[in-house]
Amino acid sequence: MARRFNYTQNISEIMSIISRIICWGIAGCGIGLGVSLFVPNYPKNRAMAAGFLGGLIGGGIYTAIGIDSRVSFVVNTKKAIQ
Repeated sequence: MARRFNYTQNISEIMSIISRIICWGIAGCGIGLGVSLFVPNYPKNRAMAAGFLGGLIGGGIYTAIGIDSRVSFVVNTKKAIQ
């Protein structure tokens, strides 16, 4: 009988959540850099830091409420209405 590695599956799920939030932060960093190129007096470092922080917060909230590729908020809402 094959062993099941539930512990490693839990770690990979946690790493998936953490990496998803960090990727939102990186995307926010890029958006902040883009904004700093169009706003004349907005320093690039501060724009990127603010974008990264906003991306982390947004990604955390997005992940926490369960809107991702596996759990659809719309489907759950339609089930609740019926």
